Amino acid sequence: GGGGGGGGGLPEERDSASAAAAGVTLDGSLNAWRDRDDGWTLELAVPVSALNRYGASFGMDHTWTILVARYNYSVHLPERELSSMPGLPRRDCGFRGPAWYARLRLTR
Repeated sequence: GGGGGGGGGLPEERDSASAAAAGVTLDGSLNAWRDRDDGWTLELAVPVSALNRYGASFGMDHTWTILVARYNYSVHLPERELSSMPGLPRRDCGFRGPAWYARLRLTR
C-alpha cells in the first residue's frame, strides 16, 4: 500500500518532493483575473526512490491509491470550487479520507 491518508505537512515529505519535476501548460493568460481561461494542465514526475522512502514498495505488483485535488478561487465564481480526480462526493469530505482515493493502475 502507498502510505497513509496523506501526510502533507511532514518535513521529510517536503524534502523528497524537492526531487520531483513539474511542468504546467496554460490555455489562457497568466494572472489576468479580468479574463476567463480555458484551462491548464499539470504534469508531475516523482522519483520512485521518493515513493519507496518509507518502506512501501512501488511497482507493478503493488497496490497504491491516488487523489489529486485542488480548490479553484476566482472573481468569476460565487464560491470556491473543488476539482478532484477521482471526483469527491461532496466539497467538505476532505482530502485525507483514503476511502475516496482511486486505485492507481500502472502500465508498461
